[in-house]
Amino acid sequence: MPGPPPESVERTQSTIIARSQLVMVRNIWGFRLMLVALAAGFVHATAAIGADRPNVLVILCDDIRWNALGCAGHPHLQTPHIDRLAAQGVFFENAFCTTSLCSPSRASILSGLYAHAHGVTNNFTDYPEDLPSFPIQLQRTGYETAYLGKWHMGEQSDEPRPGFDHFVTHKGQGQYFDTEFNFDGKERRVVPGYYTTVVTDMAIDWMQRERDKPFMLMLGHKAPHSFYFPEPKYEHAFDDVEVNYPHSSFHLDDKPEWIQQRLTTWHGIYGPLFEWRKEFPDTSARAVLDFERMVRA
Repeated sequence: MPGPPPESVERTQSTIIARSQLVMVRNIWGFRLMLVALAAGFVHATAAIGADRPNVLVILCDDIRWNALGCAGHPHLQTPHIDRLAAQGVFFENAFCTTSLCSPSRASILSGLYAHAHGVTNNFTDYPEDLPSFPIQLQRTGYETAYLGKWHMGEQSDEPRPGFDHFVTHKGQGQYFDTEFNFDGKERRVVPGYYTTVVTDMAIDWMQRERDKPFMLMLGHKAPHSFYFPEPKYEHAFDDVEVNYPHSSFHLDDKPEWIQQRLTTWHGIYGPLFEWRKEFPDTSARAVLDFERMVRA
């Protein structure tokens, strides 16, 4: 799990919403978590920005399970700040991710369209420049817009995209430590530190700027996407936790071949351990339990 969300949440002065009320809501629940905070006033925002023109903060977490939240009843994961957002705002418990892959899901969040409509159907296709998005619409109506963090549409491109006045991202997945960012297409430089902390600090700094119009900021976190490299202070947080696998993980005989193949692929239940798992002599699904015990030993 990512570290605690930014303390900027403390500064939000009006309605806070967990699980977006945008038309893209059905694309969130599953492998993408989107938190949207609407703030009538934020740090240094002028009185001219009224409740009818709220600031908008969109926070994306990458590859988080639907139930990997305290507010969703998870037995050991602790997400106190997200839980508070859910308690004080709106928590959508029946929303679904229609295309649980990074780029298609992100394109759906921006456009409000299904993957077959917006055309981003894999992790190597960029967001079409002629495709409308809610940041473009907000920018046209006078919002100052920014994107900070993981974009991941167009694997090898980190150039600024339409709809954003300020754009800081990197190529592909980025990395958990010391990522090289492209700042508005003007310079690339490595920013030392852990990804979650780095992009959160960027977001806070940007939101604290003096401005005379409302803003919309999208903050794209890398965490908790695999491979799993936690911030050092959380490295041993779950050493004593026993993972309870779903019943469906071990009953694959009557499932389609594609599902059966997931057992030993990167997106399967062994995740980033799949290369080692292939060498494990017991190929049955339940062998993951023995494999887990071996790794812990």
